[in-house]
Amino acid sequence: MKQSASMRRASPASMALRRARSVRSGTVRITTSEVAATWLLPPVLAALQRAEPGVAVELVASNELSNLLRREADIAVRMVRPAQASLVARKLADIPIAAAAHRDYLTRHGTPQRAADLLQPRLVGFDRDEGIRRGFAAQGLPLAREQFALRTDAQIAYAQLVAAGGGIGF
Repeated sequence: MKQSASMRRASPASMALRRARSVRSGTVRITTSEVAATWLLPPVLAALQRAEPGVAVELVASNELSNLLRREADIAVRMVRPAQASLVARKLADIPIAAAAHRDYLTRHGTPQRAADLLQPRLVGFDRDEGIRRGFAAQGLPLAREQFALRTDAQIAYAQLVAAGGGIGF
């Protein structure tokens, strides 16, 4: 039995249903650090909105590690590997850590040439986060919290302290 041309053609309803299935929509909650939320993700999320206008994004800028297992977020962009073994993790990139300072600060205090030289100038560090101190310790250069003349856990304020010439930051 031959089908007529009208039977072979998809009905408008089935075509609409196929289109609806291919449309991505919904809300995704992404958590990341203040720095990534401010300087890394905005162009990515703007491109996502252009490509997938049906997807709404809730961006949580926090330096606290949200628990994905408790559904505090759908996606976490982190600088550390997640502790929860049941999560799917993908390495996106290596981000090198470098010492940075305003040129006026370096003119006044000189430019360190070796890692050990960084122990003398005014350092900008984190208040409670141990990351910088762990990095120095791994290089055989233990640092006390008090060696940081300026301390904050607010990453954007941290960057602005370095940019304003407050000391050497990382």
